[in-house]
Amino acid sequence: MAWTKIGNVRTIPVIASGSVATPALLLGAATDVTVNLSRAMPDTNYLVEVFPAQAILGGVQTTVKTKNLSSVVVTVKANLLALAAGMISVIAHKS
Repeated sequence: MAWTKIGNVRTIPVIASGSVATPALLLGAATDVTVNLSRAMPDTNYLVEVFPAQAILGGVQTTVKTKNLSSVVVTVKANLLALAAGMISVIAHKS
């Protein structure tokens, strides 16, 4: 089992993780991407951390839209001008 450090406060076990390619986004566009988890979660009461690709110009906004036992749907939005095609990674863990 992997572990991740949340801020400077505590280290928690990573239960599942996953990554997915994101398309290029322009002019504040948004898209939903589904990230399949490496293993099924025991229930849907888990926390999700999202690590987005870097924007070329401007920032990237990510929002967890839905989650189930085996995947997470994340809305990815280019805040200003452009998001290059890249990767979205997620870590799922129990609190």
